[in-house]
Amino acid sequence: MKQAGATVLIALFLGILIFAGCAKDDPKPRSYKNEAVGVSFTGPRGWHSASVSQLDKVFNQGAGGAGQGAGLLIFFTKHPFGSTEGFNPNISLSVEDAVAVPGGKATPHSVADSIAGNLSLEISGFRIVREPSIVIVNGREGASFIYEGKQGSDFFGPKIKACVYVFLKESSGFIMQVMDKAIDFEETLKDFEDSLNSLRLK
Repeated sequence: MKQAGATVLIALFLGILIFAGCAKDDPKPRSYKNEAVGVSFTGPRGWHSASVSQLDKVFNQGAGGAGQGAGLLIFFTKHPFGSTEGFNPNISLSVEDAVAVPGGKATPHSVADSIAGNLSLEISGFRIVREPSIVIVNGREGASFIYEGKQGSDFFGPKIKACVYVFLKESSGFIMQVMDKAIDFEETLKDFEDSLNSLRLK
């Protein structure tokens, strides 16, 4: 997987958290399907979904993804956009072109290792909570890890925790991330894992 690409995407998700309250919520079905890249996923019950075009309005620039070969595909939040809840727990799904990593062919585990290494350079207070390990979802092998750090550059900001899943399909890599304040993370992770079986890669 392109080393910078995966890292920039996950860093982008961190940036979205800061600005999520600026966008007007537009409730949509929590099921997402993209025939072009061959993926579908249903978010947790009661969560809200935002399209890439909505996120583009927040950033005033392209986030990539829908209708393209790589980028952010879908973004779910626990509270509506524009909520006064402060930190908004979220789930993101992105796709990147997968390429060989140093030392050989890319595997879910090697890509997860690469992402974790790059995040350690970008996130304040970064710490691996659970090392990258192999997972099986709907018969497809992937890899996942959990990390924690600080939101943005605010030393006094909330500590966040996130779980990253990586799956490879042909020449593409699919990255899923669930994130919340560390104090609330376990409940949010359960919501995510309860919905993870809906992930389909065709």
